Amino acid sequence: MRGALPLILMSLFTSFLAKAAPGGTNIVSKENPASALRTDPDTRTTAPIGDIINVYAELTGKTVLMAPGLPVPALSNFSELPSETKSATTVIEQEFSKAGIHVISDGPHFVRLMREDQQKTQSGPPLRGIELAASKHGEVMHRGYINFPAVMSDDVLRVYAELAQRTVLRPAVLPGGIVRLRTTCALTREETAYALATVLTLNNLAIVEDGENFLQVVPSFQRERANTHAPKRDKRENLFDPKKLPSMGSLAEQGPGTKWDRDFDRVRKAFYKYIHHPEPRKRSLQQLLELYADLIDKKAEGVPSSLEWLPVTFHIVAPLTKSELLYAIQTTFSLNNLALVSVDANTIRLRPTPDFPSLGPFRPTPERLTPNPSTKQPLAPR
Repeated sequence: MRGALPLILMSLFTSFLAKAAPGGTNIVSKENPASALRTDPDTRTTAPIGDIINVYAELTGKTVLMAPGLPVPALSNFSELPSETKSATTVIEQEFSKAGIHVISDGPHFVRLMREDQQKTQSGPPLRGIELAASKHGEVMHRGYINFPAVMSDDVLRVYAELAQRTVLRPAVLPGGIVRLRTTCALTREETAYALATVLTLNNLAIVEDGENFLQVVPSFQRERANTHAPKRDKRENLFDPKKLPSMGSLAEQGPGTKWDRDFDRVRKAFYKYIHHPEPRKRSLQQLLELYADLIDKKAEGVPSSLEWLPVTFHIVAPLTKSELLYAIQTTFSLNNLALVSVDANTIRLRPTPDFPSLGPFRPTPERLTPNPSTKQPLAPR
């Protein structure tokens, strides 16, 4: 694995098989995973949905791809599940059905769980489990390689981009959601990426392939905003090293090394917090605009203070040509309802489009930010 992915996975990895309990540690038996659900008959408390899903995954040997907001099956009616695997699986699936959870088989390695009402209105991405299992090529990820007990969708998206080796182009704000995913069996790299893409889609994100090097990710209800027209790579063009390009958003948060650096960083943050102004290094829009201007040999005007608050996310995963990098920046601006305009022959700037969100009376209105049509024209793609 490359880049930040190992650190992300390390920080998110927690043990499924070891559970803290009063008086000691309760280990879920490999021979009988259902032991996790056995409760005191006198209390009859309903098992948490996460425990039920984990036990079901262990019984079936399949990775569960689940939608958010699943109802909790009433498994408190059972002090024990049957010791025979098939019978225990049947009991859980019957309880899923009673609770309104629809079980969808997706090849030998996956099963999807969706609310019945959701299954009627949102089918999710196409079932590709059988197709992917037939392809034995590529790197194999061991069982438990992905273990997200309860992770924000933004974190999952970062891991997915690294696995797919595609740069994600996205708006600053995406629907937040909690993703639960644990790979219960060995999967190929392609199957692992498919699992991540599926749970993200079930969490109301639309993931749209854009050429061979990009993914556009938008809220599901705004899928039409993903206008895909990535340039075809010219093999004669030089490639930019992603490690030498600026990274904006959560991936750019890297702690300084020495104690002096840490102390200085703390004072700097306190100062900008005190004056209620974005830190210069955090002004991602300005950084991105200056990078674009440098690539086309122009100068960048300062980003208006009314736009500095926008937390643009921009992170290049794999090497790109100049035309691809320009396209990535243009598309990021577009997905954030911003347009590049020419001030004169040597200078460019950003302005909000009519769809740019208004933040009330304390922000300048888009009309005040709209340039004079006689002097500023939309910047044509190069």
